[in-house]
Amino acid sequence: MLDPYGDIQRKVRSYIADNPRADFSEVEENCFKGGDGLHAFTAISPRVFEAGLLESCQILVRGDYSHVISPWEHYIPIEDDASDFSVVFEAMKDTVLVDRLRRNCREALLSFDGLRAIEASRKVIELILAYKIRRNISSNTVLINRLIIKYNNEMVPAYLGYWRRQLLKQRFSVALKKFPLIDSLARAVHAKLV
Repeated sequence: MLDPYGDIQRKVRSYIADNPRADFSEVEENCFKGGDGLHAFTAISPRVFEAGLLESCQILVRGDYSHVISPWEHYIPIEDDASDFSVVFEAMKDTVLVDRLRRNCREALLSFDGLRAIEASRKVIELILAYKIRRNISSNTVLINRLIIKYNNEMVPAYLGYWRRQLLKQRFSVALKKFPLIDSLARAVHAKLV
């Protein structure tokens, strides 16, 4: 259950203090009707990211995975008791399927906006603004909005440029490794310049 400000918890404690013999359904009815099970608090594992970004074909227990990846589209599903191992084993032999799942998974992980830092910061700002409104706190909203726009206009492109340069450096380094003499010469020159 999502209770970011503790409102539900306070209601439940107060209700139980007045009704110590109340069971769960009574407490739910009086304190958070329809709120139980409204949100699923499951998350995708860092291991799924590591394997997916490295383009490993994953065999995962069939699950939700934060609505980011799906069975047979991004990974080979297996039942939690492995009762379908023969199906999984046959799927692993299908190189066309495995290649498609690997590429789809990597693309899904890289393109999911909900996993980006900018999305997390947007959610934090929304929570702060909601808290301000709830507590009737005033602040210079115009200045804050101007700073957010400035950040989006200046810093986001700067970060994107930085990561593009890093990718180019990595690709250049990998390409140079095919020519050991040129690679060692380039590293020596780079070391003197830095």
